[in-house]
Amino acid sequence: MACAGRPMMRLSTGKVTAPGAKPVFRGPAFSDTLALREETAQPGAEPLLRRMMADGRRVGAPRTLGSARMAFEADVAALPASARRIADPWPPTATWSDRLVRLTGGTRRRIEAGLHGADAASPGRRLTSVDPGRARAHRHRRADGCRPARARRRGDGTATPSVGP
Repeated sequence: MACAGRPMMRLSTGKVTAPGAKPVFRGPAFSDTLALREETAQPGAEPLLRRMMADGRRVGAPRTLGSARMAFEADVAALPASARRIADPWPPTATWSDRLVRLTGGTRRRIEAGLHGADAASPGRRLTSVDPGRARAHRHRRADGCRPARARRRGDGTATPSVGP
């Protein structure tokens, strides 16, 4: 996720997200990798996401029901047996690219430091605004189109900063 070109992420309990647009690349033996949009697939890997719409219009002809069924059956057949089990399946898990890990760590540190901008040159732009008695979500948008960050109350009474478009 990003807003005005600046990487953003949510840190709310149960809703943590990674910043930026992310494709998934599938390598041999279901070695899936979540990466940043700017990254290319490793040798032997292919992107799992395909462009289906552009400028509000479908790209290419729609699939027939028969071709969609055949693609689904091929995808299921390609899964490891441990993932196809009815009882106690073990699904494949994706790893994160090194660049995505670094961006996520940097964005988290920026959020936790309380800076809203990507650099420390504008320390007056605070990430959260928390009253002594409660956390408030801001409903207005800034000039760049992004909502200011909001703090959410956890069950233990502490506030968790989160950001969103």
